[in-house]
Amino acid sequence: MKRNLLLSLLAVMIFVSCQKEITFENADGGTGGGGTGGSSNCKACAYLPWCDGSVYSYYDTAFGGSATVSADTIQFVKDTTFGGRTYQKIVTKGFASTPYYTNCTNGVSRYTIFDIPATGGTISKIELRMVDANLAVNGTWNDTIRNGLGQTVIYKNTIKAKAVSRTLHTNTFSDVIHVESIAGVEVPLLGFLVTNKSDYYYARGVGLIEANVANEDGSLVYQHKVIKAYRIP
Repeated sequence: MKRNLLLSLLAVMIFVSCQKEITFENADGGTGGGGTGGSSNCKACAYLPWCDGSVYSYYDTAFGGSATVSADTIQFVKDTTFGGRTYQKIVTKGFASTPYYTNCTNGVSRYTIFDIPATGGTISKIELRMVDANLAVNGTWNDTIRNGLGQTVIYKNTIKAKAVSRTLHTNTFSDVIHVESIAGVEVPLLGFLVTNKSDYYYARGVGLIEANVANEDGSLVYQHKVIKAYRIP
């Protein structure tokens, strides 16, 4: 999450630590979104409530190294419509040249980004369903994209738990959804080859509180993110 929360999560999904007591009243990163105003439905996605001025701060540990702290401030730009849905156009403080689009319809939180530079070429569009809050435990969905090398990348997602509590540091979050995402590529003659397995934890009214991205058997952790602080206007 060196650049921003969503692009960093997207990167580990495509390509492939807790240190002290934390306070959740005011996140690192300052105040104010600096966008053009609030969206009327910015809290429609209960498990990903991205509003203008929301700030998220995380402990970020990569490949077993030391944890560093990163923070993102969300800036709302405008509401826009494509594909028959209304999306929030959002940028993140410090990375405003790369807008992304969020939508929540029937409990499904979607994240879309266009024209992403990638190994082998540019990916014209990525749309991922981060969480489907209406599915029961063991409910599944797949997302498919074409990466820069022209390979078909599939994310096989499963709701592993719902309405559970999760304690991070000394803070306990209630009403948490655990999503497991197994990513892989379709290779001619070989079929689906797993590249990484991720576990994401979303708390109602908060958003992402933890993410763990590892290789297919979990023996090598690529990235582990644990929420340090947050503020939602």
